[in-house]
Amino acid sequence: MADGGVDSDGDGVANVIDNCPDLPNPDQHDYDGDGLGHACDDASEPPLFGIYTARLDGTHVTLIRGDDQRQMTHIHADPRQPGRITATRYNADGPDGDGLFEELDGRSRTEVFSFELGDAALDVTVAGPTNGEINSNGYWSAESELIYLNVGMGFSGFFRANLGADPVTREMVERDPGLLLMLDPHQKAGLIAFAAIYALAPGQLARGMFVMPSAGDPTGANTMLLSVLSDDAGTPIPFTDPETMMGDNDPKLSPDGSRVVFMRQSPDEMWRLLVADVSPPSVTRLSPEGLHAERQADALPEWSEDGALILFNHFDFRDFSATALDVYTVRPDGTGRARVPLPDHLCYQFPDFLPEEGFDDAEILFGARPCVPAGDSCSCWPYLINE
Repeated sequence: MADGGVDSDGDGVANVIDNCPDLPNPDQHDYDGDGLGHACDDASEPPLFGIYTARLDGTHVTLIRGDDQRQMTHIHADPRQPGRITATRYNADGPDGDGLFEELDGRSRTEVFSFELGDAALDVTVAGPTNGEINSNGYWSAESELIYLNVGMGFSGFFRANLGADPVTREMVERDPGLLLMLDPHQKAGLIAFAAIYALAPGQLARGMFVMPSAGDPTGANTMLLSVLSDDAGTPIPFTDPETMMGDNDPKLSPDGSRVVFMRQSPDEMWRLLVADVSPPSVTRLSPEGLHAERQADALPEWSEDGALILFNHFDFRDFSATALDVYTVRPDGTGRARVPLPDHLCYQFPDFLPEEGFDDAEILFGARPCVPAGDSCSCWPYLINE
């Protein structure tokens, strides 16, 4: 028995050091890092902010990390080192003063961190939290480096972090000087896809979706605009507020780098999914016609490892008392759209596929929060507004 002494549950770990002394748990897993072993966590009371894994048929839903104060978003597994996860974590309260740190409170003091599945003690802070800075949207490269977004005072750009170094080393990715604000980096197949705000004319801005070589390009000569929100004549639709979400966001390169799936918000519709071919550039809509323009949205797409399927969030708040944040799949040609039948008591965001190796009984991971009781139903609507 480890460390001697009384061992009430007979798991080989003495009560004085056992994080769940009444139930056998020789591995001492503490997935949510709350000091209480996973074996003792009350499954009927999920954490306010959780990271979960599941199968595409909606079964084997498993909590792997939880936090009752800080939201975690942009959750991805390292394809080269199974069991290593990265996420963005929030560290600042907003005007509501509710003591919760979440995306709706703003993105200042966000941090990119990683952790090992089943061992909360192995957290690695990649970047942040820093006052006045955004560090977010971490994404693994094929070399197990993390590319992430940094926005500070008068600067926005991408950094790469080598987590194999101690301490973690970081290098800036060269950026196109003609772009005003670069966002949402994703690296695959020798390319980086990203969204960016740029000037159309004095006082007029546009947000488009770009690709550039993963080595970066300080001149901008090899940075290519793949799509931009345009009118029927193909003329970009301008806006003046740099805080607007209008335009293209969250581009994700296909495994072979030939296509990019992304989400677009227009003056007429909430987020919709589109796919762009990289060469020659062409754009195809994935979201079906007929979705409610203001109360249904498709967002946050991700490719499967074989490029045969796209995973995404679907928001439906036509009925505020039963608002749903669900996970869906669709084929790249727009067919086979289907909801992943996950339990109804959670609100799901930021889904992604897991690597084919290293995860038993799991194919996807995602963030989730308990839905809020609303009469006879349960609603995710409070998580979409900030009062």
